[in-house]
Amino acid sequence: MSDSTSRTGAPGEAVTVDSLVVTIVDELADSRGVEPLHLPPLYDYVDLDAIATLFDQSSPASDRLFDQVTFWVGDDEVRVQSDGTVTVTTTTTDAEPRPTGQASD
Repeated sequence: MSDSTSRTGAPGEAVTVDSLVVTIVDELADSRGVEPLHLPPLYDYVDLDAIATLFDQSSPASDRLFDQVTFWVGDDEVRVQSDGTVTVTTTTTDAEPRPTGQASD
């Protein structure tokens, strides 16, 4: 299992769908050792507009219901935190069943 972490934008900067997609794609490509164009479409796995809405920086942190969202792209677990941090964890075994998606606070 290996982790790759990156942050979307500067601290305090709004998390936009575009910046989120770029960060997730870059992290997935890095973790798989492929070019970003060789990845499957992210919209097949998660609603990125919904994630960006959940983490809307214009609302106070205390009003947000979630502080991270986790989803799977193949064998890669992608965790997006409310500050725009994206962590991709690549697993090499399917010993544990994967959730189809989860949000945690």
